[in-house]
Amino acid sequence: GAALFVVVIIVLLGLLIWRNASSLYRAEIGRQRAREELAESEGRQRAILASIAEGVVVTDPDGRVVSMNMAIQRLGGWTEEEVLGRPYPEVYPMLDEQGHPIPEEDLFLCRAIVQRHIATSRGFQLSLLTKDDHRVPVSVAASPVLDARGDLLGGVAVLRDVSYEREVDELKSSLISTVSHELRTPLTMIQGFSELLLGRELGEAQSRQALEQINTSAERL
Repeated sequence: GAALFVVVIIVLLGLLIWRNASSLYRAEIGRQRAREELAESEGRQRAILASIAEGVVVTDPDGRVVSMNMAIQRLGGWTEEEVLGRPYPEVYPMLDEQGHPIPEEDLFLCRAIVQRHIATSRGFQLSLLTKDDHRVPVSVAASPVLDARGDLLGGVAVLRDVSYEREVDELKSSLISTVSHELRTPLTMIQGFSELLLGRELGEAQSRQALEQINTSAERL
């Protein structure tokens, strides 16, 4: 009877050990799958980030850079190794239309993190000061990064080079100014000579000269 009891105890212990080992094995398999899924998700996120044409900077809640893509490295001149852990305003300072530095609290990313809503720039007045002190016209869209509970995880800023758009806008303004001037001159001539014809009795030669000036100005228009 004692021997049978010992055998039963050994069998029960063996089953318990096997069950615990099986549970540990399944747990390890689950952790391994979770690690693989996490690595796959992170790789997919990095691939998506790298494929975005605009510059993207991700920060923690304190505004320190934790991730970036190649586009922002080309735009700002900084490598990822140089900026990781540094404050966003220190690495990517912005200038206003007059070339004055924009205060940290007024930067779109800082505002997005503090106020927890999307902040975007308008027009072409904003410029990024690069690592080598060049000024690049940019547009900025910034947003806070929140988890499912609404807790702040950080912020993300998207910077787009708008040098071409600014150049086109300046050309458009120049064209409008030039055309406005070119229209104003013949219109003044037409108005002046027509008032002369309406308000005074002119001889045939003077009337013809006035009409010729009106005709010339109309052709110029």
